Amino acid sequence: MFRPAVKIEFLPNKEHYFPGDVVRARVSLISPKPTLLRDVYAHLVGPDYTGSKKLLGDRLDLSGGVQKTYDVDFVIPLYPKPEIRFDIQQKNGEVVHIEFGPPWRIEVRDRGNELLAVANFFLVVPPPNIFSDMIECKAVPPIPQYAPGKNPYIALVKFDGLRLMLPRLEWVEGEIIEGKLSVKAQKDGAIKGLKIRLVRNAKQYVANSWSKFLQSEAIDSEIVLFDAERRFSAGEETEYTFALPIQKRGWPTRYTKNDYVESKIVVDIGGGFWNTKSANFLVYIYNGNGPRFVESISADVTEALLADARIIQFYKNTVREWYSGLLPVFAAMSPGTYNLACAVPVAMSGDEFLRNYPPSQMPLAKFFTLVKPESDEYLVYHSFTAERGGFVLTNYRLLLFSSAQSAREIHINDIVSIETKAVPPKCSVKLKSGEVVVEKIPLGIDLTNLIQALHR
Repeated sequence: MFRPAVKIEFLPNKEHYFPGDVVRARVSLISPKPTLLRDVYAHLVGPDYTGSKKLLGDRLDLSGGVQKTYDVDFVIPLYPKPEIRFDIQQKNGEVVHIEFGPPWRIEVRDRGNELLAVANFFLVVPPPNIFSDMIECKAVPPIPQYAPGKNPYIALVKFDGLRLMLPRLEWVEGEIIEGKLSVKAQKDGAIKGLKIRLVRNAKQYVANSWSKFLQSEAIDSEIVLFDAERRFSAGEETEYTFALPIQKRGWPTRYTKNDYVESKIVVDIGGGFWNTKSANFLVYIYNGNGPRFVESISADVTEALLADARIIQFYKNTVREWYSGLLPVFAAMSPGTYNLACAVPVAMSGDEFLRNYPPSQMPLAKFFTLVKPESDEYLVYHSFTAERGGFVLTNYRLLLFSSAQSAREIHINDIVSIETKAVPPKCSVKLKSGEVVVEKIPLGIDLTNLIQALHR
């Protein structure tokens, strides 16, 4: 069947758009001879996102030489994922162009999903501003100059005496990351060098297969703090300042179903007595600064999450507790024993939690529709999917989701013990009142010790 010419124009034709912005487009259909069209749709398409609107109904008889125009508008999600397109130079000198996911664009398709026209636009995705300012952190053990209320840094605590201190976690390409690295020896000894790097790793899974992928790495900048042998005494703490420029390379931090670009500060320790040879600290890098047009967003709660100050504080609290090493999970569990998905911060780090940021991209969005966090509440543990339900544990409450639509809320101070079975799936929560709450939920972990450690 003959296809008409289809043209897409942006109204107005802007240089770039921002999250929450309205994209208006005019779609023109013209055919040199009579044509029958059925069910034509316009789509807003981006990484992990598709929105659709019907342009015309079941039937359109388009006369030869006649042009039909349709105006359509879409609201860009408030927390979209940025497009990633970049060139890499291989060892043989060949430059390879790689595109991660679809660029943001308007598509026009017919009822058979055949692509009739496409028009790309550039989307600036600025920091969501949860981690763009200082978070009051506590040092472990307490150090006077880093006392609460006086510490201008987010202290990213790692084991083995390493602590990275940054003024924020969110950055934009072209900025300079300035911070401090604290190194505290656990015993007497020497190391042969210390280096800090800003690294971005890109991985794209081929044909949705987790066994095949394209991978690349870019080092934005690196600083050699020292490259000769240096001795440390047990308990000695040395602090180094650094400044790492972020290159404008079009690699914003992103995690999607089929690919990711992960941004991290890497500390490399040369050969010697130190157990840790390399430590990674996640940061977020965005492709520009700009507004988020919250007022244009619909009432979709997963879009409006970060407009709620209580949820922003919940995320700040969680990062503070995990990265300050204060969470009692360290005493209640063996570090590294559990490796759950679903954005659970494990005992060794909060990296999995941070990878699923911002919260509108997490299963926890359902949690926020049911619970408004207290001012000092934070996430301790959770295993939850939108399809099956599960549980969410904070320092205040345990929520048991028998389905994704409803939850039983229990204050942790009311809990005596918890028993769980995998087959058949069941958990039994004994309360101080004598009541036993039974839900068909496999916890996959004994939470009793952890909850007792959280008791106020």
